[in-house]
Amino acid sequence: MDMQDIPIGFTFALAENPEALNYFISLSEEQKQRVLEQTHKIHTKSEMQAFAGNFAKNNSSSKTGFMNNRFS
Repeated sequence: MDMQDIPIGFTFALAENPEALNYFISLSEEQKQRVLEQTHKIHTKSEMQAFAGNFAKNNSSSKTGFMNNRFS
């Protein structure tokens, strides 16, 4: 995955949330792609920040549960 593939808003949200960044980095390429697909449904900064925070908090014990996020 190239950094150009990551939406800028999601990049900023990850930069502001180390837990979310570490979780995202730990995902497989396929899982990262599924997360990025969900980011295309997000239209505001606050939604993106919430998404980044929620997917990390809700899924720290499971790397496949991020599809339970409200944006899926």
